Amino acid sequence: MKIGSIRLSPLFLKGRAYLENAKVRLAPLCLRTRAALNCNLVEGIIMPQRCLALCIERGGMSAASGERFLNRLRLKGSKRYFFEKDEFPAPDDVASAAFLAVEELKCKGSMVLLGIPGQWVVVRRVELPSTVKENIRSVMAYEIDRLTPLDAADAMYDFIAGAQADGKLSITLMAARKATVGPYVKALTERRFPPELISTPAGIMAGDVLPETPGRPIGNGDIRSFFKTKEEDVPFAPAAMLYAALKPGAKSIDLAGDNAGGKDKAPFITTLILAVLLVAMVIPYVVVPLEMEKRKISAIEGQIKVRRKDVTDVERLKKEMETLQGEIDRIDDFKKTKPMSLDVLKGLTLLLPKTAWVTRTRVTEETVEIEGYAASATGVLSLLEQSSLFQQVEFASPTVKDARLNAERFVIRMKPEGFKKQENEKEGTAKKDEAKK
Repeated sequence: MKIGSIRLSPLFLKGRAYLENAKVRLAPLCLRTRAALNCNLVEGIIMPQRCLALCIERGGMSAASGERFLNRLRLKGSKRYFFEKDEFPAPDDVASAAFLAVEELKCKGSMVLLGIPGQWVVVRRVELPSTVKENIRSVMAYEIDRLTPLDAADAMYDFIAGAQADGKLSITLMAARKATVGPYVKALTERRFPPELISTPAGIMAGDVLPETPGRPIGNGDIRSFFKTKEEDVPFAPAAMLYAALKPGAKSIDLAGDNAGGKDKAPFITTLILAVLLVAMVIPYVVVPLEMEKRKISAIEGQIKVRRKDVTDVERLKKEMETLQGEIDRIDDFKKTKPMSLDVLKGLTLLLPKTAWVTRTRVTEETVEIEGYAASATGVLSLLEQSSLFQQVEFASPTVKDARLNAERFVIRMKPEGFKKQENEKEGTAKKDEAKK
């Protein structure tokens, strides 16, 4: 049985090549985006960022002071300090000159940058496999003995990783001996001017501060252009260090070790201010609505207190209205349930003469019986018989003459006839009206 090698399809290879090309093209954009997101929005924009660069030279020391405010670079001043011997000054002399520079250039509280001569620095350009990029700091610490003549314990070094090509990573490494630079750092620290960045003018490379012009060294004309100054006698070394420290996104070698390997220092002040602003924005959204609702509740309670008396009066009137409505309902109920009685009384009132009066009336569903007195009981009977409202009109008992009243007492029984017809006619008319509606 043959086992053949696995062959990748041309489509897969084409897709992988496309992704690699896209990664190479998008890498610079990602780096710029990362730099913008990690940009310190306080120093140099809201608050001035001030720096003092001190560069050790043969026979003296040069100093330059600058600042960045509202994202604009400005060179505040520069000085040169000379010593008698044509040699590198001693650490105490550099510290004394630094004290004078701070007083003369009026830059107390500025960040101190220390520039060392290029003769003290070992520069190496090496290429390593691109796989070491994820752990490049540890790799450089392990390889420092091989790449430079210095031991790792006695070396101050930093590096800048360049572009990748053909699986290789280009790295620029600079190292100096601690025994040489350490005394200067100690002397400045004792004078309360501890250097926060240690570099060399050779570490300010064109590829770092001017990406569009790789390989071209920075000259005095560039320094004047950077700071927009017309001064001719500007020390190049400290001015170049100022530009690299103040220019956003610019990088330089830092042998101090605080920012080694190109690591960005987290803008703590910016984070703090943004956190405070976030809290200040959240508080109104939480507190203000609660206070507004409390005020609304207080206003409603005040209105309730003011209108409590009116509400009481309305409730009393409502109860009275309910009582009256109950009486009206009872009357309507009596009228609906006893329509015959009312009609009968109304009919008798219209039929009986003025000389007759009724003392008792008894109305049922079938009969109507009245008892009373009249001048002529027969005349009353005759009037009731002639009416269309009653039928079968008769005396229920014999008439009796009352001498005291001079009238005849009668009891007449009859059946209501015309009332039912009137009731039926009213119901029919009501139904017709409802049908028309």
